[in-house]
Amino acid sequence: MGRILTVCYKFSHNGEDYFWCSETKRMYVRQPANVPDFAFWYSTTRWSQGYEADCPLKAGITMQVVTQKGVPLFAETLEADANDVGTYARKVGEFYRDTVHRLADRLAAGLTPYYEWKAWLMTDKEKSGNTDYYDTWLYSLSEVLKTKMIGRRSILGRSVYLAEVRCRHKVSGKKWSEFVVLDNDKETYLAIAGYWLTSEYGKRPVQAESFAMRDTVDFDYNGRLYSMTWDELEAAFRYQDRQYMLEDAARNLEILAFGYTGDPLRTLTEEENLALAAFERDIGTTYAALTECLDEIVDEYSDIHDCNVADNDLWKTAIRNVARRIG
Repeated sequence: MGRILTVCYKFSHNGEDYFWCSETKRMYVRQPANVPDFAFWYSTTRWSQGYEADCPLKAGITMQVVTQKGVPLFAETLEADANDVGTYARKVGEFYRDTVHRLADRLAAGLTPYYEWKAWLMTDKEKSGNTDYYDTWLYSLSEVLKTKMIGRRSILGRSVYLAEVRCRHKVSGKKWSEFVVLDNDKETYLAIAGYWLTSEYGKRPVQAESFAMRDTVDFDYNGRLYSMTWDELEAAFRYQDRQYMLEDAARNLEILAFGYTGDPLRTLTEEENLALAAFERDIGTTYAALTECLDEIVDEYSDIHDCNVADNDLWKTAIRNVARRIG
């Protein structure tokens, strides 16, 4: 098995995501490939303006992306390209910018797009006799009345906010709401989803209500975007981790009894029956009884876990300890 580097997201620049590894004390950059299903990972060199990509990471290295709290998000393993001059990874997780845009697209349903908002606001420019540049009319003569957070999401472990920014034009008096995705400083615009045009504030778009403030994490896995609360993500992770360990316990029990694994519904051969009988005499209980105690075996394995002991040996010890207790 190749080396695993655990990294946390730090920032994005021009569509590239930068990750810090505490183990190596280095920054790594993840870049989108020309083919949507792939991504590149590079080491970086630091310079006065920040970081720039340096060398592609070696084939066999797995980049495990986690949140600041250490919750795993996704992992990608580097493979050598066809010419053996570089590496690539099959994309598992989404890029930060792409997830921001997906959030904006979801929030945009029922809202007015930018060019319609612009045309709506520009109709009063000539009527008022204003001779300023268009951008001055659109932006400098607009003021923010109130910013209301309507949702919070986590992308690669970093919080972003969904907000309704209520605005008014100083000359025309028109009012509108901008529905936006803000960075974790709650000020920097990452994306504008759309506009809600109204002369007087009425009911907000129904679509915006679905983004009620929740502390959630949005992540992409195998091309599908998921949204979960931190508690839900932690519960899902712990549940799935437990299922994997139960499978490991069952597999190691079968190996200890028969020397290999096979179809659990198969009819045992004479040789396998002899091996099973010898196993049960040696361990002091039945194989069937142990299959009913997989949860106990997993708990025992966790209690005695030692990084300096081979995993297979730990499972054998855990199985024998449980067998002694139930035998």
